Amino acid sequence: MNPLLNAAIQYERLGLSVIPLKTQDKIPLLSWAEFQKRRASESEIRKWWSDCPYANIGLVTGMVSGIAVVDLDGSLGIKYGVEHKLTSPMTSLTGRGRQLFYKYRE
Repeated sequence: MNPLLNAAIQYERLGLSVIPLKTQDKIPLLSWAEFQKRRASESEIRKWWSDCPYANIGLVTGMVSGIAVVDLDGSLGIKYGVEHKLTSPMTSLTGRGRQLFYKYRE
């Protein structure tokens, strides 16, 4: 089975709103406004990754997923994070920096 599809389904099962992104990019492959209010079903996710098996996985942040993310891109972003002592118990390395994950609060 497709590892990207498996990961997308696991994220959905964890309560996150998942959308497909252009391969090796952050550009959504669909209009994602509705997924700010509702999570995609597993069948929708399976269809998306069936149509585009190498799509990146996007997580819609905010109330729908219960997470907020700070994206520290490039050397300026990393410098900003260090200067402001931004830390998170959950981080993700990206091609240009890192992302810090937090519990969403209004």
